[in-house]
Amino acid sequence: MVIYLEMLYSVTRGTTIISVVYFFLFTQEVRSQSVSLSFESTYGTYDMEDFKTAQNNIPFIFLGYGRINLPYKIYSNFEPYYGYNGMLTLHLEKLEVSIENGANSTGSRLSYKDYSGTFESDQLVSNKYWGAGISPFKMSLTDAFFIRPRLVSGVSLSSYSMENFAELTNTNSYINQLIVVKSKQLFFEPQASIGFTKYRFIVSASVGYHLQVVSLKEKVIEGSEAEWQAYFPSGEPKPQWNGVRLKAGLGFILLKKKSKAIITKA
Repeated sequence: MVIYLEMLYSVTRGTTIISVVYFFLFTQEVRSQSVSLSFESTYGTYDMEDFKTAQNNIPFIFLGYGRINLPYKIYSNFEPYYGYNGMLTLHLEKLEVSIENGANSTGSRLSYKDYSGTFESDQLVSNKYWGAGISPFKMSLTDAFFIRPRLVSGVSLSSYSMENFAELTNTNSYINQLIVVKSKQLFFEPQASIGFTKYRFIVSASVGYHLQVVSLKEKVIEGSEAEWQAYFPSGEPKPQWNGVRLKAGLGFILLKKKSKAIITKA
């Protein structure tokens, strides 16, 4: 009887070991994957140092050097502003990859008015961008809450416009000038995000820093190259989108597959 039990134990143990080895050697795991679509509201700061410096030249270049001491007022100076971001993401077991599309804008306004007339200058810088993002791992705080590092890289299509206007009260005459310039920039944006998943919904928020690495040559669309260069005698200006990015949004899981194991015959 004892010998029989020992033989049964040996057979059972051997079968268990063989089953475990077979599972690891001859099965492949199909990892859980899903696809989500997210929309985010963004808030960013923007460097724009070239344009901030050059705007001091605008009044006396546009109106003449006799107006060099014109006491104009700056109503906005390329302040932080809102934007948006849309994201299509493939979620694997740990890895995430995404494609993104969004936009940002900021600007500046100079203004002066007295008995002799009115002067206004508006600068507007905007961009639309495409990017690809990757997140190598996810830290799960609970079953629903998570933290992820992400890196996004892409290209921005930027538009800069300067519109200057002056009206003389006594002569009832005015002058107007419009310059529009297009350009492209390449960027990286490291981010850290925290999120919450419930059913098919994803609520997330992130903080990142937009780092512009290359700005390609501008192309004057409206106005002339000479007019454009007159306001920037120190060199060719570039939109500088460097700055902090805050994002918050809502996503929806479009497709979802659960993990399963497929047994492959030897």
